[in-house]
Amino acid sequence: MTLTRTFRLLFLLLALAASGAVFAQSALNISVYKNQYCGCCHAWIQHLQKNGFKVSPNDVPDTAPVRAKLGMPAELGSCHTATIGGYV
Repeated sequence: MTLTRTFRLLFLLLALAASGAVFAQSALNISVYKNQYCGCCHAWIQHLQKNGFKVSPNDVPDTAPVRAKLGMPAELGSCHTATIGGYV
């Protein structure tokens, strides 16, 4: 293998690794909508953080309007709702 080809391969591998790291970092950011007084919401956020997620908590009086705005069916809702990577 020529030196130029080796450098090209190395550059490609580094570019792929960097793009994967950027994707992984953005995929770990999660926005959580919750009631500030709910214990299970707080515990769920702790669970997410312990597993590598960067959580942006948003206290709301009722998550139902948030779910409706995000297009989530009411029958799938609970006391907390989250968005991550374009998903609810």
